[in-house]
Amino acid sequence: MASPAEEDVLIDFTENEDHEQSRASLQDFLQPLQDTAERVSQQVENFARRLNKFQHDLSPDDQNLWAEAWNVLGDFGNIAQERSRDSQRPSSFDNGDDQKAQVDKIQLEADLWILTKNSLLSRSPQAREDAENDGLNSLKELHRYSSPPDLWNAFLDCDVVAQEYETLMDWLQDRATRDDIEASIEELMLNSNRGEMKSSAPLFTSYEIKKKKRAIARDGPLAPSAVRGFVSQLDPDAAHRQEGELDRQDSYYEQAAWTTCWEMLRRGMKYPNVQDYCMGESTDSSFLRIINLARNTQWHRMCKAAARDSSIPIEQRAVFGLLCGDSSVSNEAYHTLEEIAYSLVNSLIIERYLHFLSTYEIKLQRDTEKTYHPLPATDDRSKLEDLVNMVRSDISFREEIQSPHKLIELALIGSDVNGFLLEMGRAAAQVAQKHDWRSSLITPGSEPAFDDYARLAASDADSVRIIAHLQIVWRALGLLEKGYHEDDYIMENNIVSYMAYLIEERKIALLPLYASNLSAIRAYDVLGSALLGVTDNKERGSLIRLMKRYNLDTHHIITAIVLKANQRTIYAEEKADLPLTAERITVTEPKQQTQIRAGFMGHQLSVEDEGSIAAVEWYRKFSALKTLAARVSLEDVSLAALSMNLTFGADEDEETRAPNGDAGGDGDDRGTRSPRKRRNGKATVEQPLAEHESRAQLFAKSSLWLQLEQLALALQMLETWQDLANDVEANRNNETVVKGMKRELRDGLATIEAAVEPIFDPDFLADSPEQEGILLKIRTHYLPEIVLAFNSALYFAGKAISRNNLVKCMDLANTVATTPNLTNAFVASGRMRELVNAIALDSQGLLMANEVGLGRKGGDKKVKGMDIWNVKWKEMRDGTLEALG
Repeated sequence: MASPAEEDVLIDFTENEDHEQSRASLQDFLQPLQDTAERVSQQVENFARRLNKFQHDLSPDDQNLWAEAWNVLGDFGNIAQERSRDSQRPSSFDNGDDQKAQVDKIQLEADLWILTKNSLLSRSPQAREDAENDGLNSLKELHRYSSPPDLWNAFLDCDVVAQEYETLMDWLQDRATRDDIEASIEELMLNSNRGEMKSSAPLFTSYEIKKKKRAIARDGPLAPSAVRGFVSQLDPDAAHRQEGELDRQDSYYEQAAWTTCWEMLRRGMKYPNVQDYCMGESTDSSFLRIINLARNTQWHRMCKAAARDSSIPIEQRAVFGLLCGDSSVSNEAYHTLEEIAYSLVNSLIIERYLHFLSTYEIKLQRDTEKTYHPLPATDDRSKLEDLVNMVRSDISFREEIQSPHKLIELALIGSDVNGFLLEMGRAAAQVAQKHDWRSSLITPGSEPAFDDYARLAASDADSVRIIAHLQIVWRALGLLEKGYHEDDYIMENNIVSYMAYLIEERKIALLPLYASNLSAIRAYDVLGSALLGVTDNKERGSLIRLMKRYNLDTHHIITAIVLKANQRTIYAEEKADLPLTAERITVTEPKQQTQIRAGFMGHQLSVEDEGSIAAVEWYRKFSALKTLAARVSLEDVSLAALSMNLTFGADEDEETRAPNGDAGGDGDDRGTRSPRKRRNGKATVEQPLAEHESRAQLFAKSSLWLQLEQLALALQMLETWQDLANDVEANRNNETVVKGMKRELRDGLATIEAAVEPIFDPDFLADSPEQEGILLKIRTHYLPEIVLAFNSALYFAGKAISRNNLVKCMDLANTVATTPNLTNAFVASGRMRELVNAIALDSQGLLMANEVGLGRKGGDKKVKGMDIWNVKWKEMRDGTLEALG
């Protein structure tokens, strides 16, 4: 049996081991989540870093801008592809279908950036100009013996819409190769009951025919009527072959064969086994079946007839429809977005190619025909729009389109990016209303022209990021003029929605970059709301530098911050159509001394107050940086502190530049002089302090801030005193407690006397003519309040500590009477009557205190003549007060 000590050791060891195991298991569970969060955060920063390098200030007609856009979209795709590779790594946090859906979503984003990038090749002004020039002479060099590839290349050179379709088909083919063909026919092969054996012969049908022949001892073919609905022979040329049926298992196998053929065509005939169908010849182009239409017009007509023959199985008709360009047939057999999109685009490009071939045939008959005019794109656009509407309205696509990225894919396929971004902007406004703080960034629209799919996409952070960056790049290229002309505010909602996501992720430093892609008014409004919550001074300074770097007007942004912070107050003032005043800190009851209202400042700030304070801090930070830039340059500071010049020309920090944009200094070559030469020439350096503001002006501003701080301190000390006085009143029957609190009362009184002393200065808050309007309001409201509250404190101290404090009340009355600043404040506020009443009560209290003091020495005497202190007032016509006897 183990000793107690051994048992303790065993118990402790076991508990530690269990604790370590549980901690390790928890860490193993959380690690994948942390890795995912880090990858997402890194992706956000990488996108911003690449967008920051995008030179979008060039003209949309400049081919360099299109090349830059092509590169930046390619880099976006590389960033997304890197995340896709990371997401496919084995993870302990694997939820099966959910994990696969997430991986597919990430991969789709990478593919969408590839599609967006490649689509620019046919949208640039240079591409359209080249197509127009090639169209003028496209038929000139073609002749009767031109090869099908030559005809195809000539067709693409002069038709930019066909180039766009070719790009889209290539992209859809690459997307299709990500799925295995065997997976699409797995169920059919299982029902065919053939195992691993592959043969074109209908094995089970042949077996049934032979079995029936043996049963009736017949050498020749069976009579068609002998087996109702079943094939009588396997000769494909037999008349009854087309009307009969194969065995059920052979039907599944044949269906799998045609499905395989469809999937091969969907993949651009790049599947290795397709070589068997081409007699071992490897194809260089996935469009060979279309290219060869130039020499196989009869084949095209036969495929078209077969595709429309309802007696042929739908899988076969779908293949024939793909070969001839009949998309309606393919849509009946296959029901995914990318399959029907491929079928439609295939039919559109075949239609345009056949039109080119018809023009080519005319050219062969009439050599004068040398110009080709492509089909107008309006009809094609309407068909693509019908496809988008059909997919979004058909319930069979609901599960697929609920993936947010699928909606973006559908918009790119439908080529109506302007309409899509407008719809997403409206959806973003509605989504923002579900978040209180987001509603301050986006105002809801009046027409909710969107469905649940748009709302889902507007709620997905990754989709919002894709949409925002796509919009920024495409607008720089001039591709979104239609949408911005219709409603620029709604279009900008997409960028603002992404900025809201950045705020949630605490990526505040990225906000100026994206705000620079908004209109000026919208940028000020959004940053005014977003930056109000930034309280770190260092972060504020960094944001001010970034705003200057992106040419954002810092002054307007600071103004927006102030307006946002006081939005409710301003709205209430405008609604009331009256000037609003702050609450009183004193309470006056009839025939009683003015009392300080307890807790008038409070210990917790309201949201409005915090916002107002933050706005003032922003203003002070901006003002301080501007003043610093005006007073001293980075060159001066660095030379004095480090004996080296940290000014590097254009790389100089924006904070250290003067408000006019020039670096601080006298404009000479000091930036290139050595420290030794700098020291030698020190006597000739002018002080830049007086360039913008004199010392008197700086002192006046500093003095004003100091007086405002003294005013706030006086209010705070009066509130603290009232808390202490309330404690004394609550324990007035407990002499021990009251006696012990007298020291606190004396200290508190001394504190408020020191805090209130500055307001008795004749020039308190009255020495700034340019600010006189607002200062007058402050003096009119707060000075009477502080005087009455201070008088109340002295009155209480006169009763609780010493009657000498009642004498101070008389001194206070004399100070008010001899200080015009205070007298005018009482007159302007209409509170002179309160002051006189308070002084009368002070005097009455002083006399009573003196009588009580005499009574202690000479015995109690009845106090007479006290009615002279009960002052009655009569208000004159001019508003003044007259005392009645």
